[in-house]
Amino acid sequence: MPRRNRRTPKKSLPRIPFFEEPDRERSCTSKTAYASEEHARAAMLMNGTLGRLSVYHCRFCDLWHLTSRKE
Repeated sequence: MPRRNRRTPKKSLPRIPFFEEPDRERSCTSKTAYASEEHARAAMLMNGTLGRLSVYHCRFCDLWHLTSRKE
């Protein structure tokens, strides 16, 4: 006798395209996030890294991070 209620497995879609996942790891999840640009700049002042780091707005989490890259 055949089974009646066969369920087809649903595939979950990734939140971001798979080709951006390495960018997300490097740019977002491995760094400290700050709620605003002012908070990020205050963290640079407290850590003594004002001239070496810069602030950027993250496209993945919509928060602010510090980076050593010069824009």
